[in-house]
Amino acid sequence: MKPIFDKVLVQLTEREKNKSLIYIPEEDGYKTGVVVDFGSYAGYVRDNKYHDFEKGQKVLFAAGAGREIDISGKKYVLLKATDIDCVE
Repeated sequence: MKPIFDKVLVQLTEREKNKSLIYIPEEDGYKTGVVVDFGSYAGYVRDNKYHDFEKGQKVLFAAGAGREIDISGKKYVLLKATDIDCVE
């Protein structure tokens, strides 16, 4: 399955606790995941430069964003690139 345009396919992950300086509890309405694939127009701007997403990149996004999909028993979310709030 290949996302198109500005879509990003993210596999949901469990929130890691105490792994970074900033901990955002699950109740705050955010979820984390790992980028599986992305469309040809999916990217973001950081330091005034355009970047493509990378497979395996960790992302943070609002819990209500995108559409949850179950593929072979694994949970994914199909998001617009603009729905992703943070990248690692």
